Amino acid sequence: MRALPFPMTAPRRVLPGTVYLITRRCSERRFFLRPSKVINEIFLYVLALAAQRHGVLVHAFCVLSNHAHLIITDPQGRLPAFMQYLDSLVARAVNVSLGRFEGFWATDGSYSAVEPLDAEDVLAKTAYVLANPVAAGLVGRGAQWPGLWTAPEQIGATKLTARRPKAFFDPKGYLPETVELEVVGGKKIQVEPGHIELIEDTTGKGHTTRVIGNEDRVTLWLPIADQK
Repeated sequence: MRALPFPMTAPRRVLPGTVYLITRRCSERRFFLRPSKVINEIFLYVLALAAQRHGVLVHAFCVLSNHAHLIITDPQGRLPAFMQYLDSLVARAVNVSLGRFEGFWATDGSYSAVEPLDAEDVLAKTAYVLANPVAAGLVGRGAQWPGLWTAPEQIGATKLTARRPKAFFDPKGYLPETVELEVVGGKKIQVEPGHIELIEDTTGKGHTTRVIGNEDRVTLWLPIADQK
């Protein structure tokens, strides 16, 4: 067997239900994502569209001038399609707004997708994302960053409404005028047929469920009396 004349990148492991820290950098680390009303509107709108279309749960995000970080959960194993949609539409829309047409994202590899080791690591990576503007010396507090940034109090408690930007997007096209992005928090459990889960917490904002896919589902909840 002859060796290939170019190195092969190992295939990316994509498993349903995985949490990821996503990082995507601009070409030559140039400031194509420098915060502005137009850039913020484009990125938030496309992120909301991509998340809705591919069933991705967005927990936190931070968009700096030359790169973006996301903390997401991918319930259906759609990460590659989600990122392809996000990357492509953000690049085209921002390029048009900037009057340019050349490469937008870094070409030395694709996006970075790091899987946290456990719940504590998820928390640590989320803190890393939210602290990014301060760690880079750009502002004194994260809330002062003029770009897209998730405030800690928004996680698990906020639905952001993104309006279709006037730049690039056809007002008579098929994309919606508004789209919601829910900043999701809390524990996520992917339930397979026959799954039994003991839910012991009785405080907080409660539990929500949703069906992934098109199959019907029957769920049975059984309250269990305290054993004293």
